[in-house]
Amino acid sequence: MPSAFIGVLYLIIALVYILPTIYLKRLYTAADNAMNGNDNEAMVAFLKNHRSLWKFFGIFYIVMFAFCILVVPIVSVLSVL
Repeated sequence: MPSAFIGVLYLIIALVYILPTIYLKRLYTAADNAMNGNDNEAMVAFLKNHRSLWKFFGIFYIVMFAFCILVVPIVSVLSVL
């Protein structure tokens, strides 16, 4: 494989992981605000971001599992040829 392809692949993976990183930043900021200030709104923000983070990872893993199910037979057929 050319190194340019691997570089593009790493950039795509980095772009995919920007969203959960943003959720984690918001999650821990809201958790810190909720614990330090006894703020109910910060706790609600924490729970919303927590839910969004796990929803993202759930959808991401379902998509990756489906991708693997589709790619493995194709690669095995092409490797025989």
